Amino acid sequence: MSINGGSHTRINTLGRLTRSESGQDISGRYEMNNYHKMVGGGPGIQTMYTTQVYSSETTGDSYGQGGTMARRPNTVNDLLQNISANLGQAELVVQHELKYGDGAQTIRNRDLDECLGVANEQIEIVEGLIREMRAMGQPYEQYSRKLLQLQDQMRALYKAIHGPRMRKGSKSGGFSSQSGSGWDEHTKRITSETLGQIRQQRRQLEMVDWGFDASSVEQQITNHRKFHNAIADYRWDLDKIKADVREKGAIYQLEEEYDCLLKASFERMDQLRQLQAIIQATSKEIMWINDHEEEELVFDWSDRNTDIPKKQESFSKLMSELEVKEKELNKLKQESDQLILNQHPAADKIEAYMDTLQTQWSWILQITKCIDVHLKENAAYFQFFDEAQSTENYLMNLQETIRKKYISDKSMSLQRVLDMIKDLEKEKEKINEYKRQVQSLVNKSKKIVQLKPRNPDYKRHKPIVLKALCDYKQDQKVIHKGDECILKNNSQRSKWNVTGPGGLDMVVPSVSLIIPPPNPLAVDLATKIQQFYEAILVLWNQLYINMKALVSWHYCMIDIEKIRAMTIAKLKTMRQEDYQKVVTDLEIHYQEFLRNSQGSNMFGDEDKRKMQSQFSEAQKHYQTLVVQLPSRSTTVTETIIQQNAAPITKEVVKSVSSSMVEVDSKQMDRDREKQENMLLLELQRIRKQLESYEIRLVRNNIYNVDQETAKDFPRRISEIESLKGKRQGVATQLSRIKEMILNLKDSDKSSYLHSELSFLLKKMENINGFSADHLERLQSLRLLLQSILQLEDLIKVYEVRLTEEETISLDPAKVEAYRGTLKKMKMELEQKKAMLKNLDTELKSTLQINDRVNQTYPFYDLDMSKFLNKGNQLIERSQRIEKEIDDRLWELEKQSKQIKNYKDLSHVLGKWISDTKHKQDSLESIKLTDAITVSRCISDQKALNAEIHSKRDKVEEVVKTADICASGIKDYELQLASYSSGLETLLNIPIKRTMVQSPSGVITQESAEIQARYIELLTRGNDYYRLLHELSKSLEDLKMKNTRIELLEEELRLARDANSDNSQKNKYLDQNLQKYQIECNEYKSRILLLEDIKRKAEMDGSSAKQNLEKYYSQITELNDKITRLTYEIDDEKKKKK
Repeated sequence: MSINGGSHTRINTLGRLTRSESGQDISGRYEMNNYHKMVGGGPGIQTMYTTQVYSSETTGDSYGQGGTMARRPNTVNDLLQNISANLGQAELVVQHELKYGDGAQTIRNRDLDECLGVANEQIEIVEGLIREMRAMGQPYEQYSRKLLQLQDQMRALYKAIHGPRMRKGSKSGGFSSQSGSGWDEHTKRITSETLGQIRQQRRQLEMVDWGFDASSVEQQITNHRKFHNAIADYRWDLDKIKADVREKGAIYQLEEEYDCLLKASFERMDQLRQLQAIIQATSKEIMWINDHEEEELVFDWSDRNTDIPKKQESFSKLMSELEVKEKELNKLKQESDQLILNQHPAADKIEAYMDTLQTQWSWILQITKCIDVHLKENAAYFQFFDEAQSTENYLMNLQETIRKKYISDKSMSLQRVLDMIKDLEKEKEKINEYKRQVQSLVNKSKKIVQLKPRNPDYKRHKPIVLKALCDYKQDQKVIHKGDECILKNNSQRSKWNVTGPGGLDMVVPSVSLIIPPPNPLAVDLATKIQQFYEAILVLWNQLYINMKALVSWHYCMIDIEKIRAMTIAKLKTMRQEDYQKVVTDLEIHYQEFLRNSQGSNMFGDEDKRKMQSQFSEAQKHYQTLVVQLPSRSTTVTETIIQQNAAPITKEVVKSVSSSMVEVDSKQMDRDREKQENMLLLELQRIRKQLESYEIRLVRNNIYNVDQETAKDFPRRISEIESLKGKRQGVATQLSRIKEMILNLKDSDKSSYLHSELSFLLKKMENINGFSADHLERLQSLRLLLQSILQLEDLIKVYEVRLTEEETISLDPAKVEAYRGTLKKMKMELEQKKAMLKNLDTELKSTLQINDRVNQTYPFYDLDMSKFLNKGNQLIERSQRIEKEIDDRLWELEKQSKQIKNYKDLSHVLGKWISDTKHKQDSLESIKLTDAITVSRCISDQKALNAEIHSKRDKVEEVVKTADICASGIKDYELQLASYSSGLETLLNIPIKRTMVQSPSGVITQESAEIQARYIELLTRGNDYYRLLHELSKSLEDLKMKNTRIELLEEELRLARDANSDNSQKNKYLDQNLQKYQIECNEYKSRILLLEDIKRKAEMDGSSAKQNLEKYYSQITELNDKITRLTYEIDDEKKKKK
């Protein structure tokens, strides 16, 4: 598998991954540390050479494989000592030849080649042993370092052997290929053949191909080592030829060509080792990436794997490893780029490996992005189903509880039913609390991905649409991020067969695909829960209706029993309004029963008919009793109730690693030689001491801004101070050695000892100066760190206090108290500003000291960025606190005034509404006995309505002020939340927040209640005003009817007198009687109409009851008069008969 890749100048980064420490160097790295060292064998001879350090995992010859692991280090030590001895002996030969000879002493050259040949063979053996030790996990670092030093020493010897000869030849005027014009034929032939052989070997060397993998490069190193040994052995033949050829020009031409061949051989060995190091390091990283890639590709993302927290933990660990690996790969990239820039012959191979590494690295980064999406979606998936399951279980239990607990029947007492209604209303609150949860589940269900189809055993019934989470390329087929494709086969967990865009079939890693929402299972489950919730609401409503109907039934039965128990004797002892109230209550309760029983399944049609029958019987019983009461009558009335790199030591401890090329000249005098050796050893010992002091001064030169570093400062300072006494002892020894060296004259070693002594004295002076400055820097840094930690503790206290407040109180006293707290905090900060100034002063002072030390001793640089950033951050946080306090004080003052204004307006308007409502109640309580009272009430009600209408502007002002207050409070709460969020982002720590009810909601609710009360008052006044007008008209009509009745009575009286004389008059009276009876029926009909008007008036207000009772009395009297008149007419008729 692959993705689009190419040659990049830098390994792709992981985005915003940050780490304060870099990981360990990867095994197999190629590290080039170029530093120059002066060595020589006497005056006038100075050779410059470059040390290149290789650390490669090659597999070569083994040695002593039958020996034990404990024996191998001893063998390596013995071999290293032999190599050192051979090189030392070779140096002695080189020293003598450089001083006396020009290469003619063949015996000594044979000794030199023998020493170098043995050393070279033993170096190969040691390399193999070191590789074995590393493979077995044994400590090998010190042997590897010693071997590298010896290899450098051997390289220096080769350059020392050939370099001076070439320079000597050039001083003599030089020789060219045309210099043999005066040579004899023998010399020309030998020289030409030898040069041809050397140049042929060089061409063979240049024509050899470069290996493409680690094993082929290792084989090439082995072959080239043999080739190089052959070149070194050719030295013998070359010396024989030089002895045979007497022409200096020919000799120097041969030596020059041989030196070029030897140099090319060395360069190829170096290049092979560089290529080997790059290939091994790159292969190792590619294998590491492939291992992690394989692990992630086979991970089960289906619904069967529910352990998402464990995967999140492993993914976090992977990201940390990638952060470290990123730094290592960037180092490897820099090394490979440097080789390519230096025109390494195998640059194409290096580029190919780095391109492959780049491709794999980019792919693993793509996979991490896909994993991050899967983690979020799978976590949401399992969280949704857990919440859905718990919600469903809760609702099932709640439904069962309600169904069993709230069973009601007619045998229950009224009080028991009322208690159950209260409990049922509390259950309604619980149900309403889960409404938001249910709606949240419904919304979430639309965003849940599908996981079941990721299971290879899943049976697909319809095509499944997939969505690509990243770009993926297979051959010439490409799927881009966001493209949709169809799943064809998911039998393999890690790879799916899909039909991509354009109908192309591809095999794509399943981790790069996701099955997007909606998830039918999630949607169905959420819908089921929603329906279940609605069923609970229906059940609750049914139970509530049943109980309300049962309560109405109980009240009706109580009233009916009261009426049944009434007797004439009992009524005589009761006040008229008392027994009338019983009948009125029965009427009200009966109407409530009819209304509540409509949706109740407890009362059927038979129960309703039975209740109606009992109600009618009670009414009849009551009417019968009332009629029998003397001179008292009663009227039956009806009433309708309605929710963050260790400093690289710039010098590799100028220890010259061995560079102490022990300049041993030929022993001239044993005593002097002994003294000189003693001095040399002493200087070496002092050098090591100084180097150790230097290392101790600069090690652990990384300081964090935390309490642990503050606690560690005294130890570091005391450690540096303890080195002072030791350095004084070393200085005394150097003074003594200086005197001894000054006494040495005319010695080969005296110049070297002088230069070494000068170097050590200078180093001693440098260490002493740096120690004092570094101590001063550490002390200043300790004070700075103390100031930073103290100031940070102080700032944290104020930040915590500021984050505790989440809203504003509507209580002016609490607002004023918090303003006082803020002012006190501001005063305290003003008093603590000295700490900020002290921090700024110490920061500047420390930076000045650090800059001075860095300028004087640039190799001992100390990174002050953490302290500088922390100091600036604290100053910024302090300024943010001051600004936040000022903003809150200003905002609180503004909000306090707005809230006070709103409170005053709402209080005045609320009091007026209460007073006006009391006035309205008083008006409605007046008994309307006559037209004058009604007229006065109409006038008062009209004035009251005018007053109510005039307050509409005040109500709108209160609502507008409430909206302004609510908006201001929300802005203030947003300001508080923004500060907390900003602090949370800056410090990267979560801040716990509590659920606090916003006062803006309270104010909005209060203003809405005031508006509702006003509208209710306005509506009530208008309705009552209309009622009074209708009543006034009704009274006028009734007055006119009474007048007509009186006139008719007078006519009847006159007719009675006239009819006493003759029958004609009786006949006339009979006719008039019929006429009067018709008119009386007409009047009765009108009276019935008045009764209907009266009933309507009673529905609008109970205040007209008494007046209507009076009308009933008058009508009764009229009926009595008509009845008496009828009796009189009948009597007259009887008398006439």
